[in-house]
Amino acid sequence: GVGMAADQEFLIPRVASSILENEQTSLARDQEDEIWDIFRVDRYRRAFQIQKYSRRLHRLESVTLTQLDEHGVKRRIVFAEEATWDTDPRGVPLLVLSRGTDYSFPEGDPFGAIPLGFGDRWLIFQTNLSEKALLEKEVNPLLLNSRDLEAHLEGIPSERKTRIGGKLLTALHARLPECLAPLFLSLLAVPVVLRQETRNYAWGLALGLAGWVAYVALTQVSALLGGAWLIPPLLAAWIPIAVLAPVALGFYLFGIRT
Repeated sequence: GVGMAADQEFLIPRVASSILENEQTSLARDQEDEIWDIFRVDRYRRAFQIQKYSRRLHRLESVTLTQLDEHGVKRRIVFAEEATWDTDPRGVPLLVLSRGTDYSFPEGDPFGAIPLGFGDRWLIFQTNLSEKALLEKEVNPLLLNSRDLEAHLEGIPSERKTRIGGKLLTALHARLPECLAPLFLSLLAVPVVLRQETRNYAWGLALGLAGWVAYVALTQVSALLGGAWLIPPLLAAWIPIAVLAPVALGFYLFGIRT
């Protein structure tokens, strides 16, 4: 469990940019006209959560922009119904956000947001987030360490429950219980293995494997429920270990006594 935590928090983030495998969260698609649930970060430390991108209309829908400072503290969050691209007289690409709310956070007060509503073509940002960039491969957010993943998820309030947000939140909350799982899985087999009869070693191995398969299946179901916001992501992340822990402890205590 300690090795799993060290792997996720220190080793994997260091090599994440070299990992080419993209899961659904990365969404590097070439043929589809509509792409859903896109997560991107531009060179200006702005994180974009985009619910829908229409290639035919050259338009983004339901855009959440989160501006972070060099310490990972949120300074600005913008919600916009849609966004389109434009260029300035020098040919520099611009992203134009329309119809939404702009929240600015005073320095030193991460909770004192000052809202400002805006209409069509109100907010314009210079960014390297071009249409082409939406289809390029990027680092999977699930490969980030917990601190960086939390910073990227700052711009997802509870009322904007996107599928990508639910999946990432569930995965983030599940990191601690996943590291506890090996301890409780081992407790399923220990009472059987400690008995003297040789045949019980096979039963202990079978029981341990069965418990692992059941735990993995429960983890997958909980992740789907949390990702779809059918249950809160925090609850979905802890359900597997909440079921496994009392079963393993009960079996261990009962087995040692008998």
